[in-house]
Amino acid sequence: MIRERKSINIIKFWIVLIVFLFVLSFPVRFYHKFKDSLLKDIGRLNFVFGGREGFVFAFSIENKEITVVTLPSTKKIELTRGFGEYEIGKIYSLGNLDNKGGELLKESIQEYLKIPIFGYFYDDDLFFSEMNVRARPKDVILRILSKSLRGKTKTDINKIDLVFLFLKMFRFSNGKIEVIGEENFSEDVFEDKTLRRESLSFEVLNATDHGGLARSASGLLSRSGARVVRVADAFEKRERCFISFNPAERESYTLKWLKTVFKDCDFGSFGDSSPRADFRIVIGEDYWKLLSEKW
Repeated sequence: MIRERKSINIIKFWIVLIVFLFVLSFPVRFYHKFKDSLLKDIGRLNFVFGGREGFVFAFSIENKEITVVTLPSTKKIELTRGFGEYEIGKIYSLGNLDNKGGELLKESIQEYLKIPIFGYFYDDDLFFSEMNVRARPKDVILRILSKSLRGKTKTDINKIDLVFLFLKMFRFSNGKIEVIGEENFSEDVFEDKTLRRESLSFEVLNATDHGGLARSASGLLSRSGARVVRVADAFEKRERCFISFNPAERESYTLKWLKTVFKDCDFGSFGDSSPRADFRIVIGEDYWKLLSEKW
């Protein structure tokens, strides 16, 4: 009887120990996954949401500031992928004919506002009026994030980054969130303060036969807070975007930001001895394809 009791106690001990070690390891596993987060090193994070009845808004998080910009659903804007002009509220549905609704919404709003969009949310079961968003913006965003974590809202943001954003939102009260209409949208609304503070210089070169691409790309940089000092044509044509940088800026925030925003570009340090700026972005044919060709 005593031996049986000892045996049971030993089994209980090992069960408790295994459970304890599993619980103890969870924060460690979460930490290692969080290290791979795409968003944790970015100062200002911009997203777009689309919901029922074509209601669309962009929201931006930086430190203790949140800015929400509501967008008129019936306004026509130029879309990416060669779709021409289309109403903002119908962008997702149009792209979804090719199962690319979120991608088209994200790309088109990024090109329209000239700000980097780090992810999209879409839920045709959620309806928010502009009045709802203006009255309780924090609750609206938390509901979107909560449904996304449960897989009820469509998004291209991974679970680790969703948890990161959800926890980040609890630092804010509704009073610390500014909601503005598109008519009040100004150049510095989505400015990344860390990018502006580093104030590293950029030159943007067009390496295609299509005019205006360097100017278009430089608009996104300028509105994000980067200092663009030169826009011109490149001497040689390129298929892919290429970003070169001063080796001294290898550990800069600006380079981390670029690798997140322009993740499809190739990167390398300067080969010439006297660059005109700290960073050189050479726009290739791939950017033209994004603007004008379907998937």
